[in-house]
Amino acid sequence: MNNEGYHSRSEMHRKRKQQKKQLYKKWWFWVLIIFTIYILFSFIKSFNNNDEKLFLKVDNSTATLSKKIEAKFYFHTNKGNKYSVTDLDSDTKMGTSKASSGDEELTLYYAGKYRLTVYLNGVKKSKTLVVKPLTLTDKELAKGMKKNNSSTTNANDNNTKDTTPKVPTEYSNALVQAKEYSDMMYMSRQDIYDQLSSPDGGKFPAEAAQYAVDNLNADYNKNALESAKTYQKEMNMSIEDIRQQLSSPDGGKFTQEQADYAIDHLNN
Repeated sequence: MNNEGYHSRSEMHRKRKQQKKQLYKKWWFWVLIIFTIYILFSFIKSFNNNDEKLFLKVDNSTATLSKKIEAKFYFHTNKGNKYSVTDLDSDTKMGTSKASSGDEELTLYYAGKYRLTVYLNGVKKSKTLVVKPLTLTDKELAKGMKKNNSSTTNANDNNTKDTTPKVPTEYSNALVQAKEYSDMMYMSRQDIYDQLSSPDGGKFPAEAAQYAVDNLNADYNKNALESAKTYQKEMNMSIEDIRQQLSSPDGGKFTQEQADYAIDHLNN
């Protein structure tokens, strides 16, 4: 009797011990272990990503408008984060994009100062970009002067003395450059004057700049319309934002009538 009781207890103890061992042999046990490890790994990875440091490096923060009326900037930041560009002259945010590779190219179309801002996990960093206006070389100025002179018929013959007052070279050069600003960059009268007389632009005396805009035969309605098309296509701006940008003293500097003309004919 005692032996049977002893053997029964031993058998029960053996079975319990066997059951404990068999727990580790269950497939769902290992699935649970693997799932737990995966969750832990994901948490650690997410923590490390959140701890990633935001960086922004610009190769060159100053560029000059090319003859294609564009200035390119190259910058480096975290792949996949968002960045935005703000026109500092008008305090206008021009849009938000995503860094596709981390080595990015940014194209701007107007002279002025801009702020490039990158964002990551609630943190942001900014750099100031400067776009200088297009300037013409002496050779280009001479070419422009020759072109202007060739379009004018000389009414005097060799025996007739020219009594027309001679225009100073500085004034003539300012006029040629003003024409380039109008024909290539579609600028307003006021913006052309400012660019000509600016120490960062043409550096012409105020009198030469005034002579240039007074004698420039430009279609400012057309210039306003072409500028509006660029704002719409390249900067994705709304109609009212374009109107405001065109007439803003910190923007296009067109008259209100010229800005209204551009908006009325924008999608025609």
